[in-house]
Amino acid sequence: MRAFLICMFNFAIPVMLLVDLLRQKVRRLRNVVTCPEADDKFTPMGRRVIDDLRAWNWAMILRKVDILSFICILLFVGLKATYVFFSWLNYFLLASELDTLAMCGLVFVIGFLMFMLPIVPGTAVYLFSGVVLGFYAASTGRQLVNGIILGSVLTSVLKHVACTGQYFIGYLAGKSVHVQRFVGVDKVPTRAMEMILNKRGFALGKVCILVAGPDFPTSVLCGILKLNIPQMLLGTTPVIFVSIIPQVTVGALLTVPGNGKEYSAVATVFAGALQVLATLYVSYKILKTAEENYQELSQHREEHKQVADLTKQEASYTRKFLEVSSWPRLPFYVRAMIVLSSTIFWGAAFVLVIDFFSTQKICFRRFSMTDRIEDDLAGGGLGGNVWNIVMQPLGSIVLGSTLLACLLHVFVGVWLDRVTRRQLHLVVDLDSPVPDG
Repeated sequence: MRAFLICMFNFAIPVMLLVDLLRQKVRRLRNVVTCPEADDKFTPMGRRVIDDLRAWNWAMILRKVDILSFICILLFVGLKATYVFFSWLNYFLLASELDTLAMCGLVFVIGFLMFMLPIVPGTAVYLFSGVVLGFYAASTGRQLVNGIILGSVLTSVLKHVACTGQYFIGYLAGKSVHVQRFVGVDKVPTRAMEMILNKRGFALGKVCILVAGPDFPTSVLCGILKLNIPQMLLGTTPVIFVSIIPQVTVGALLTVPGNGKEYSAVATVFAGALQVLATLYVSYKILKTAEENYQELSQHREEHKQVADLTKQEASYTRKFLEVSSWPRLPFYVRAMIVLSSTIFWGAAFVLVIDFFSTQKICFRRFSMTDRIEDDLAGGGLGGNVWNIVMQPLGSIVLGSTLLACLLHVFVGVWLDRVTRRQLHLVVDLDSPVPDG
């Protein structure tokens, strides 16, 4: 949670401290400062905030900021790569002159494989289905609405099949105690989410998680928690009306010259607003469920005994790791690398967010599934080279700096692990009895 707050409001912290510093100076001029705080540059409230910030384990928080920022970067880059791939695939399928059944079968198989990749959002698959089947309907003399209906039905079935496939990935991965501990199956927040998802029917909190949550992680988590598959699929069904039909329709309209751009913008804004509202409601629902059912959710469960045992076994390593990663105890060069990697990761993610929402692109060229890679750059293509999707110089700078930040993040992680294990072995050696001569 702290890492997320730093990602969202990092600029607010220095601004808040500056305002508090000015406020303290004004209080001095008005002679309202009491003796104990007379020599402090900050107000009592500001000092409490600073003391709280100093108590945070900044090394671990900033490393989590790295992970959150990297996920954001991966999603944006993956989305662009997916569009380029689907563009090539779209024209390849159309050139194959397949019949309707074969075309639907290929779209289904390709969409399923894309759903199995964590970085591919469901929206890209829905648009792809609309574009391919919209083109196919037009090329075979059928009405566009036929392509929309066929794409919507096909993608709706595909979504539920893919959710089941992702569920079994989580089910198999969940047999590992380390995976169970990683997702926190014995923690109150995860159990609160499990309680929400276990509700039958179309409970609002359950539907918001399954529909607005990221496709792959949500279904995989359901598998790890071993939830009821039919109830999971039932709660996922509203995605047909909220996302699948609108996105397939937009994809089909993009195949008609002069159409689809405005609809695409409206659909994107609608989907983004819905995502934000659903995320806020889910966060509220999880907190409320955890608060109202804390005693029940915090009780020991026999099925989580192995997770608790593993946590106890690694408790000494965890304590020593937190001790080693304490900010004041870290060497200067390690702190510098942590700050540098977090700054690069966050900065790259911020630039990509601006590029995504801006009409004037600065990192990646505007490219949709209906554009052709072989067309020249002025005509909306990539000049026959997929790497032309990256704009110069900022696009290359963002990608190159992200790679550098990844290397710094890995180096610091290896350094922390080695120092922790070295100090643990030293403690064990000191505690071991000395044999008699």
